[in-house]
Amino acid sequence: MLETKRLILRPFELSDLDDMYEYCVQEKVGPMAGWQPHKNKEETMKHLSSVVGMPNKFAIVLKEENKVIGAIDLNDVSTRFDNIDIDKNSKEIGAVLNEKYWAKGYMTEALDEVLRYGFIDLDLNVIYGSHSSKNIGSSRMQEKNGLKQIGKLESNRKWIDDTICDTILRKITKKEYLDRKAKLYFEKPSLSRKQDAIDYINEHIKYNSRINGTGHLNRYVLDDDKTYEDWLLSIEKKENITIEQGDVPERTYFLVRENDNKIVGMINIRLKLNKFLEESGAGHIGYGIRPTERRKGYNKVNLYLGLLELQKIGVKTALLGCLKENIGSSKTMKALGAVKIREQMNHDQVVEVYNIDVDNSIKKYKDAYEEKIIRR
Repeated sequence: MLETKRLILRPFELSDLDDMYEYCVQEKVGPMAGWQPHKNKEETMKHLSSVVGMPNKFAIVLKEENKVIGAIDLNDVSTRFDNIDIDKNSKEIGAVLNEKYWAKGYMTEALDEVLRYGFIDLDLNVIYGSHSSKNIGSSRMQEKNGLKQIGKLESNRKWIDDTICDTILRKITKKEYLDRKAKLYFEKPSLSRKQDAIDYINEHIKYNSRINGTGHLNRYVLDDDKTYEDWLLSIEKKENITIEQGDVPERTYFLVRENDNKIVGMINIRLKLNKFLEESGAGHIGYGIRPTERRKGYNKVNLYLGLLELQKIGVKTALLGCLKENIGSSKTMKALGAVKIREQMNHDQVVEVYNIDVDNSIKKYKDAYEEKIIRR
């Protein structure tokens, strides 16, 4: 038996017939998973009997109702993946959920636990997944849990409206899973991180990616007349500077992943704001994640840790901004409760400016992020 905050994942029992029948007859549930709605309880009982006692096939039980609301399982990899080089030590995810319980995060929660079970308990190397190209819910659920698209079978299945659609093929490796689950922490830059920091900047250059939140590290790495050691001195000086001296005090940190000691991101936190930072929308925080580590939720953790630093010095409202075209950054801010206060033009680019209630955000999202961080 597996367990999450709201769910129990256990083997099916014959007494689950009524609950299983409820979702098996729903018009959308079966066809979205690739099978037709059941016509009667006898058909459901036949299917239920075939999965009772089968390994790695779980009934999804909603704790508060003590009711089976769906199923999730790890199966042998299907023929859909025949044209892909399949890892021998792997399984394919399968899942179905009662329509009454859609859009509540239950399947994302169940899949997260089954991935843990597959990679940690079963020691699998890879877990595969697939879904219709029109199944937006399954697409988001698998993406949210780290399954990346690796292929597509064109025009090979019918959707619930009888139109022809594609099948999207996905996978996640054990390393990718462990990286996503690793805890993150802030580390003050030091000389021992010189090569790691240079590699961090060079990766952005390699991928032609915008560089944010580095406290101008990129200028020191890319300028032949400057050094990493010069940068360390500059950020130390800036931490103690005053507005009266013409600048603002700020701190720059590496965001480090615990399991492999890798710098996955950086953040620059301004302890006070001047007129320019307020009017431009640059605000209290600049932050970023290295190109190869994006789409793992790291920048949300980065921002949460940044808000903790602002809370320590008594900042009540954090001001943040991003280019309107930077949808990822906008989503990150909104995920921590950011409220857009204005849009403005900065150098022919549209900038969105947000406020975050620091204390309220930390209180509201504590349960989601505390388990992902190490306080230092």
